[in-house]
Amino acid sequence: MKISIITVTLNMANTIEQTLLSILSQEYKDLEYIVLDGGSTDGTVEIIKKYEHKLAFFRSKKDEGQYPSIQEGFNKATGEIVAYLNGDDILMPNTLSTIADIFSKFSDVKWITGMPGFLDEKGNYVCARKNLLSYSKNDIAAGLHRYGLLGTIQQESTFYKKELLDKVGGLDLSLKYAADFKLWKDFAKYEELHYVDIPLAAFRRRPGEQLSSVYWEEYKQECRAVSNNNFLYRSIEPILENSNILRALFKLFYLRMGSIISYCRHKRDWVKVKILLSKSTVSLSELILEFFKIKN
Repeated sequence: MKISIITVTLNMANTIEQTLLSILSQEYKDLEYIVLDGGSTDGTVEIIKKYEHKLAFFRSKKDEGQYPSIQEGFNKATGEIVAYLNGDDILMPNTLSTIADIFSKFSDVKWITGMPGFLDEKGNYVCARKNLLSYSKNDIAAGLHRYGLLGTIQQESTFYKKELLDKVGGLDLSLKYAADFKLWKDFAKYEELHYVDIPLAAFRRRPGEQLSSVYWEEYKQECRAVSNNNFLYRSIEPILENSNILRALFKLFYLRMGSIISYCRHKRDWVKVKILLSKSTVSLSELILEFFKIKN
């Protein structure tokens, strides 16, 4: 099964090699890796060129920004499965063969997301949100999966069929900060998101540098603008945004049916089940642990 991965980067000489190797070192035979650089001047291009012979496509030039370049990559992609990974994030080992197995086994599955994982600024894997959680189609389509309400869907860990991407027309380029959020909403109009209970990728936290943190307020405004939620959700969102405890409890007790894909040791194969779960990425015991970590 052919997999297309798109990486868009600009001046990420400190991180791009870890990103490239997290994909290329898996030696997945049917990989189409597309790398689009926005005209880096810090040595990023020289690092990428070391691996250019393994790439399906590479270019470096001044572009119109992150989302237009990602869409350019989507347009070039010819794989059955597509995803994009920024130049400071990573895939976990064997992710490509794992998602190929899952999509091959379940022909009705059109998009999946894995256990959210996180790197620190040095590139160390420091955190995984381990609790099983549900991603109901209606909640995603309504735009409730965002910070302040039900929590975000980790872009790095999300993979989708090219047919679904083409069906929704790709990214909404009228958005500057929340086009991935809108893409998930568009996907959910047609297909259910399936949660895979293993880490597939990891997001590197670089506070004050990434678009999502520098333009945090603008990002949230765009999310709200494309969601058009009712009065209740508009009222509770500011309260939950300003209270970590209330937000965590809200997600913990917000129950929905969710589709889980998990490896069964007895059957020695992946199985798909639908069960009632909370929207929280952490369990009650993990919430207690977080409280003591902050207090300590």
